[in-house]
Amino acid sequence: MDQKTEKDFFPHETIREGQEDMLKDFAKALENKQFLLAHAPTGIGKTATALSMAVKHALENDKVVFFSDEQTYSTSDCYPYASADQEKD
Repeated sequence: MDQKTEKDFFPHETIREGQEDMLKDFAKALENKQFLLAHAPTGIGKTATALSMAVKHALENDKVVFFSDEQTYSTSDCYPYASADQEKD
């Protein structure tokens, strides 16, 4: 795989002010196996930057990204092949 940059994984055409620093911070935290607590206004792009760096890191290091948010999903939403008897409410 060719060496990809942060911008190759970012889901938007342009990186806004503040997002470039967050991309670097997330990449550094992943590389150093550290936690990163990001406190920023709604809409700044925390999720987009975190996920784009996590996917980049995972692909480069043969890792898996597991993403969970505040929404509640059933097993069938997350894993469409799960049988009904595995689903819990």
